[in-house]
Amino acid sequence: MSQNNLLHFLAPNSRLPPDVAFQVTPSSSSTTTTTVSVPAHKCFLANASPVFDKMFYESDNSGGQRMVIEVKNVEEMVFRMFLDHIYGKEVVLEELSDVPSTFGMFQLMEQYNIKDV
Repeated sequence: MSQNNLLHFLAPNSRLPPDVAFQVTPSSSSTTTTTVSVPAHKCFLANASPVFDKMFYESDNSGGQRMVIEVKNVEEMVFRMFLDHIYGKEVVLEELSDVPSTFGMFQLMEQYNIKDV
């Protein structure tokens, strides 16, 4: 992405607390079936994606509480790479371990209307 590297905001000791969490659940065929909570920041997500912008700022009725979004059939590692990309890290497709992971990344990019990989 063309923005600055914002990955330090994803660190647990970040001064900017997350205001949204993704509940990431892998597919039933995955070796791991545990749902994982992945925190993030609405402002960075909305800046990168018109889908997130609409979700957070046109139809946000969370009442100021931390929003939780379910993401199903995605491996945690793939979702974290997707978020890292939004926060400024370049996606290296060779780091995705297999075809389903690569496909999952492209699905996320399409679903949230992220154009550059």
